[in-house]
Parts: sequence; C-alpha cells; structure tokens
Amino acid sequence: MKSKKLIITFILFGIFGFVVGRTVINFKKDHDSTEQIQSILETHCNCEKIKKTMYAKGVQYNNDDGFTTEKVEYQLINCAYSNFNEEVERIDQLLKDQVEGFETFDQITLDFVSENHHQKISFNNGKIQQL
Repeated sequence: MKSKKLIITFILFGIFGFVVGRTVINFKKDHDSTEQIQSILETHCNCEKIKKTMYAKGVQYNNDDGFTTEKVEYQLINCAYSNFNEEVERIDQLLKDQVEGFETFDQITLDFVSENHHQKISFNNGKIQQL
C-alpha cells in the first residue's frame, strides 16, 4: 500500500513538474518575441522613446477587440515620419520579415503619441487592421 502511494506521489510530482516547465518555456519564448519586436522598433523607427505598455496572454474579451489569447501594446513617442500610412506599412513589412511567429500574435498595437496627435494601429494575426 505504501509503494502505491509513493508511485502516485511521484507521478503527480512528475506531471506538476512537466506543466510548470512547459509554462516557463512558453512564457520565455513569448517574452523573447515581444522583446524582439521592441528591439526592431527601436532600431528602425525614428522615435524619442519606445516602450512596451502591456502584454497579456490568456483568453480575454473586450468589446473593441473581441476574443484574444495573446496581446501586446507598444507606445511610440514623438516619432519622425512624413506619412503615417507609409510608416505603418514599412513597420508591418519589417515585423513580417524579422519576427518569427509575427502572424501568431492575436493583436499587436502600436500607439503613436506626440504633442500634436495620437494615432493607434493594430495588427491582428499579422494583418494591419486600422489605417
């Protein structure tokens, strides 16, 4: 009877360890992707400051975005560009070319903020949503 309890305990700890390990690996991979996106934005965008303002993983729902499972938002402050739509398309192409799994993010939002204007653009599963 004692050996059965011991075996069951080992099995439960093994399952628990596996679940925790997978969770840590997935979190690290996702964190690396968001850091890579921020690095690309910092390298290729002429902005005073770029910061990640939000990252969420898990099932969420809101009226504006509907259901999402992975969402990240960046704020781009005082960027220099001549045409907003062209800049968004340029960033879209950069992210598609340089970020592995760009199309798997449910939503990536870029929030362009300056003294004169405030514009948001979203990429849902790698596609531009608001232009």
